[in-house]
Amino acid sequence: MKELTLPSGKIAQIADATGRVLILANTTAQDDSEVDFCIVAAMTSFQQEDGTFETLDFDRFLDEVEYEDTIALQSDIFSDVQGERLQDGVIKLPSGRLVKVVAGKTRQLLSARKKAGKDTSKAAYYMIAELSQIQNESGDWEPVIIEELLDEFPYNDVLALQRDIFAEKKTSSASPSSTSSALSGTGSRGQKSKK
Repeated sequence: MKELTLPSGKIAQIADATGRVLILANTTAQDDSEVDFCIVAAMTSFQQEDGTFETLDFDRFLDEVEYEDTIALQSDIFSDVQGERLQDGVIKLPSGRLVKVVAGKTRQLLSARKKAGKDTSKAAYYMIAELSQIQNESGDWEPVIIEELLDEFPYNDVLALQRDIFAEKKTSSASPSSTSSALSGTGSRGQKSKK
């Protein structure tokens, strides 16, 4: 947990989130433009008058948080989401973990889509798991398991892998939503009703 004084003078805490926050953001967002804001809203709590901290639901976040504060939060949360390319497909993630990304084939794409099923927001993460191997303590490479990716990897490690794996592809960007849309085979997640 990290504490930050925002431009407005308000105090915010940024949670130590895992990759699962990215899934939450994809399911909360109405469209691709909202995803980064959903990530920030899910990871941030604001100090109240009584000294406690409260996480705002997405609509309250949009209506109550000043835009300068949001920009400061985005700058902090997304400041370290780049992996360092080493050699032979190995990436050093922001946490220091070493992951090897193998060349993907259509079989991995099909497998990722099947595993995601109707939950297209998870397709990109299944693809990351299909293509990634993590170096264990003895120096051997072992497959990345989806639950490990979502529940144990810090969110910035997952974003770094996502950006590395999908950056060279012809998707519009490496945001969590655009890669999910590309992998779902539909080209669009469709509209959701307002919560």
